Order: sequence, then structure tokens, then C-alpha cells
Amino acid sequence: MTSRAATTLLAGVAAAWDDWLVSLADLPAARVGEAGASGGWSVKDLMGHVAAWEALTLATCGRLLSGESVERVAWRRFNADEAAARRVRSGAEVLAEMERTHERFVAFVGALSDGELRTKGVRSRLRQASVDHYREHAAQVRSWRQRTALDRGGR
Repeated sequence: MTSRAATTLLAGVAAAWDDWLVSLADLPAARVGEAGASGGWSVKDLMGHVAAWEALTLATCGRLLSGESVERVAWRRFNADEAAARRVRSGAEVLAEMERTHERFVAFVGALSDGELRTKGVRSRLRQASVDHYREHAAQVRSWRQRTALDRGGR
């Protein structure tokens, strides 16, 4: 049975995830790799970025729950390395990775007890890597779609 705290967190995760997916809906495959969705990043880069941060957060929270200390992430380097690692992959491959990682993320959160979610840093990291992150990047994708006329029939 899912704990009360996990249920609450998962409700926010689900709503923000749905919003993120709506922002990605119906993007032409030829445009997914186009730079500019967020600075020099493409929508494909953002999808990989979301997957990478969810995976990192799962590992970090696992360590915290085991009583281990965690080091601060050099996030600029992490982001650059993760984007570079996915450059040669197709948008469909990155999307599939993002979906698989998200399934693992949801399962992990759903298995946490209220006490585990009270472990210092766990709930905040999970929320930042999901709800806050999806909303941030959904807004960027929507803005990019408007700037590039994708939502006005542009190809």
C-alpha cells in the first residue's frame, strides 16, 4: 500500500508529468532535435535531461535512505555530459528512455514510506527532479513552440 505522503507526492508528479507530455505532443520528428527550446538545447536534449535527472535523483535518494552521504552535483558539467551522451540518439530513443526512467521513478516513490519521505533531502529532491522540473521545461517547450510557429501550423 502506498503511503499517504507518497500518494500526495505522486499526485503532483502525475499532474506535472501530464503537462510535460502535453507540451511534447505532436512535435514533428524533424524538429525535436532543433536547438532553441531552452537556450541551445533541443526538445530531445530536454527529454534526455529530464531522464538523466530522474535517474540521478533515484540513485541519490537511494544513498540517502541507506544513510550514506551524497556529494553535491556539478550540475553544469552533469547537464553538458548528459546532453552530449544523447546527441547521436534519435528523438524516439530519448523519449523511450525518458518514459522508462519515469516509470522507475514513479515506482520508487510509490514504494516509499512516510518515514522514508521524511529522510532529510529525499522529498525535496524527488519533487525538484519531477514536479518542478517538468513544469519548468514544459513552459520552455511551449514558449519555443510559439516562437517557432509550431502551434500555428508551422512545420
